[in-house]
Amino acid sequence: MIFDLEKSAAVERHVDVLVIGAGTAGLPTAALLARTGELSVLCLESGGRHSADGTQSTNPLNQVVQANAVHAGASMGRFRCMGGTSTRWGAALIPFLDEDFSDPPWPIGSADLARYEHQVERLFGLREGPYDANGIDESGQETFAARSAKLPPFNRRNVFRLFRRECQSARGPEIWLNATVTDFTVTNQRVQRVTAKSAGGVTITVVPRQVIIAAGAIETTRLMLLLDHQNGGIVRAASPSLGCYFSDHLSARFADVVPHDPAALNRALGIRFEGGGMRDVRFNSTIRRANHADNMACYAHLIAEPASTSGFAALRDLLRHRQARSGPPPFALMLRLSRHLPWLLRCLWWFCFERRLLFADSQQLGMHMYTEQAACARNRITLDPAQVDRFGKPLALIQWSVRESDFADFCAATAAFADHWERSTLSRHAHLVPRDRQATRAEFMAGGGNFHPTGSTRMAADASSGVVNGNLDVFALDNLKLLSTSVLPTGGGANPTMTLLVLAMRCVEQITAQNAARRSRQESGSHCVALPPALDCCPDPAS
Repeated sequence: MIFDLEKSAAVERHVDVLVIGAGTAGLPTAALLARTGELSVLCLESGGRHSADGTQSTNPLNQVVQANAVHAGASMGRFRCMGGTSTRWGAALIPFLDEDFSDPPWPIGSADLARYEHQVERLFGLREGPYDANGIDESGQETFAARSAKLPPFNRRNVFRLFRRECQSARGPEIWLNATVTDFTVTNQRVQRVTAKSAGGVTITVVPRQVIIAAGAIETTRLMLLLDHQNGGIVRAASPSLGCYFSDHLSARFADVVPHDPAALNRALGIRFEGGGMRDVRFNSTIRRANHADNMACYAHLIAEPASTSGFAALRDLLRHRQARSGPPPFALMLRLSRHLPWLLRCLWWFCFERRLLFADSQQLGMHMYTEQAACARNRITLDPAQVDRFGKPLALIQWSVRESDFADFCAATAAFADHWERSTLSRHAHLVPRDRQATRAEFMAGGGNFHPTGSTRMAADASSGVVNGNLDVFALDNLKLLSTSVLPTGGGANPTMTLLVLAMRCVEQITAQNAARRSRQESGSHCVALPPALDCCPDPAS
C-alpha cells in the first residue's frame, strides 16, 4: 500500500525490513521481499509519486555543497519519486568484465554475481544470453572487445511501472511518500529506530529488524555520515574510509565519426531491436597492465547527437515521456513529431526490415571514451559544518576534482582505441577524425562526471579498507545493509546499474534465506538452515 506522510498523522511501525529509497534498486528490493509473504516490509521515499520536474532534478533535498570541481551528478540525474532515477535513466544494462573486479580487490567476484543476471533480465523483459557483440569489428587484436548492452523498452524502464499494482495492493510493501529520513538511533551495534519527516513536520518512526539504505550513491553516503554523527562516530571508528574514494566515470568526445558508408555503419553500430528490448554496442578495454595508464578500465561508445529540432529528438522525448509518466503525451510534442513524417516513415522501414534505429540525417556522430577515475581518498563526501537542509540536517559536502593523471589515462585509452579502429573492419564504414586536444581536454576536465558515482561506502574484505563486506553488511552494525553504487570499489568498464541490480537480487535472496532459517529455528528449536522459497523476479502478473 502507498501512503503519503504529508497527509497523515504521526505514525510508528514495527517491521521485519525497512528499505530507505523507492528508486531503481530500493523499490524492486522492497517489492520482492514483500512478495515472499513472510516478511513485513516498509519503504520510505523522500519524494512523491512523480518527480517535481520531468526533465531536471529540482527537488531542494538534492542540494549539496561542492568544493573543487563541480560534480554534475550531484544536482542532475537525481530524482526523488516512486521509481527514482529509473524514471529517466538510459537503461543500458551490461555486466562488469572479470577484470573489473581485480584492482583494488573486491571481496566478491564476477562469478558471485553472474547467476543473478537472468533475474534482472526477466525483471525488465529482456532476452537472456551473452553480452558479446561478435563479428562487428574483427581487427586481429584483443585490446578492445565489442559488447552489446541490453536496453529495456521505454515503457518497462521505470521500476514503479513494473510493480505498480503490487505496490498499491495490501500484499505489497508498505510505502510512505514524502518521508525524509532525519534520525537514526543505534544501540548495541543495531539500528533500533529510524525517524522520517514530511515537509510539514509529520513524523513516522520505524522499528526494524533489518535496514537497507538504497537511496542513491550520494544520499546513501550522506545518510551513513548522518547516522555516524548522531551515534558517536560508531561507523568511522570501524571504517575510517566512510565517505572517501568518491569517483565517477570521466568522459569526452575525442573524435568525430565520418561515414564512408552510412547504411553499413548504421547496421554495425546503430541500436538494434531484439525481442522485447534493444541492444547498444560499446567497446570495452580488455587489457590490464601494471602501467597505471593502461590499467584503468574504459569503454568507447558511438553517440549520435541529433539537433534539438530533429525528428529523432522529438521521438526520443516522446519515449521519455512514456518512461516517466503514464497518460497521453503533450499536444505540442505530437505536433513536433508530425513535422518530421518523412524521416519517421524511413525510421519505421529500418525498424521493420533492418531491426535498427535509423540515424537522423542531422545527427553528428561522435566517439566518446569513458574512463574509470583512479581512486583518491581526497575525493570524498563529508557533512557540511555550516549549511543544513529544511529539516536542520547537514548538507552533503562533495570535495571532488579531476586530475591531470585522469586526463593522461583518457589520452592513453583514446590512442589505443583509435589504433584498434583503424585495424578493424569498422574502418571500412567510417573513419575517426580526432578533435582538437585542447577542446577535448576542456570538455573532459569540466564534464562533471557521468552520473555513475561509486566508492564512498566501498565494499572490502575488512573494515579497515571499506564500509561494507561482500554481502553489503555495514561492518560496524549488525542489521544494516547498503544497496547503492557507492559500495562499488571501482567504476569498472561499464555502466554500474546492472551490477547494482544483481546485488539487489542477491540481497533479496540472502535476506529471504536468513528469514527462513530464523523461522525454522523458532519452530523447531534446532539450528538447521531452511532453504529459501524460489525467487521469481518477474513483475507480478497483475501489474
